[in-house]
Amino acid sequence: MDIAQLEPEKIKDLPHMEVGHMLLFKSKESSIEGPVFYIKEDISKVSKTLPKISIQLKDIVINWGYSSPLMLMVKLNNDDNLIYGQWFNKYNNTDRELFKEILFQDKLNFCIVDRYNNCKIRFKYTNIYKKAIWGYFKINENDRKWSQKMYESDIIAITETLESKAQLFNL
Repeated sequence: MDIAQLEPEKIKDLPHMEVGHMLLFKSKESSIEGPVFYIKEDISKVSKTLPKISIQLKDIVINWGYSSPLMLMVKLNNDDNLIYGQWFNKYNNTDRELFKEILFQDKLNFCIVDRYNNCKIRFKYTNIYKKAIWGYFKINENDRKWSQKMYESDIIAITETLESKAQLFNL
């Protein structure tokens, strides 16, 4: 895995997210072209293990009441306190477009940002999703269909049944 220490770079157009969350986002202000998985975290929690970071990726499709959302998760340094995830909806055009762009990349781009969206740690990891996950985003005639509202309702229900991110990661 390639880890880069950076010149300070603020991702000014990164949408609001809380510490402990991850977002696949294509910034117009980043020095990296294409979508990046941005992880917002207190840098002190991650930097103690530098210069090495271990990473585990997980994808889960959960068939729920109205929809079948996809969760992509990242676990850093084999630490249950450093698990991040993002839900994706196959019927959301933004999600589909972001995935189209990363499906054919050899490496996935990650950036850990601080509370102020300053990119502190950047790394690349082998793209295990290369082409394979597109099956989730393919829309077939016989697929169950759902609205954004149904999807969001299911996400709330799923997260309410979970005790922790680690529980979901270990499914």
